[in-house]
Order: sequence, then C-alpha cells, then structure tokens
Amino acid sequence: AGCHTLIYGIESGSDKILSQMNRCYTSTEVIGLLEDINNVAPKIAIRTSIIVGFPGESEEDFNATKRLIERTCFSEVNINRYEDRPMTKSSQMENKVTQAVIEARAKDLVRNLGCRLLS
Repeated sequence: AGCHTLIYGIESGSDKILSQMNRCYTSTEVIGLLEDINNVAPKIAIRTSIIVGFPGESEEDFNATKRLIERTCFSEVNINRYEDRPMTKSSQMENKVTQAVIEARAKDLVRNLGCRLLS
C-alpha cells in the first residue's frame, strides 16, 4: 500500500525559536528536506504542526513561520497555541507572549493561510 501521509512537526519557521525549543534543525534544513521529499514522492501528503506564541517569539519570528508555511507544500498545518506546562523549561522562560497576541497570530494563520487551530 505504501505511505500516503507524512507528519513532520516543524513547530516554527524561526531559527531563533527552533533553537530555544532545543530543536536540532533549521528552517533552511526543513525546506530542503520537504523539497527532497516532494521531488521523490510528490503524491505524499505532508502534515505539520506549529506552536504560536513560544516565549520570546517576536513579530519577525512569527513572520518567518508564515513565510515557511507559504513556501512549503503542506497538505495540512495544525496550529497549537503556546501555554506553560508544569516542569518544562519553557515555562521558566522570560519574555512571554501575551495571550491576546497568541490569539491574533493563531487567527491570522487560520484566516490567511488555511491552517487548522487545534489548541
């Protein structure tokens, strides 16, 4: 039967935020990998998830995420609003994004890029 869907949670299009999330990849590497997958298997549906409002996420970081979504061939993008979780490193970080900004960014992605709001 083969693989019809690939789920690859990229979380952010900002290298700064990816680094703060302790991800071991950059947005450029993500784009390259997705282009390679699309070239080899163009019929595979690629789904991803994004976290909006991670501590320290600036407007520039958010715009980098938007550009990554626009540039890639995702069949589905699921949006999760950042929220502090007990005992996580991010819950101790400074420079929290306000809930109002998180909401506005999440709605922007849904309205303008067709993303799906999960949490």
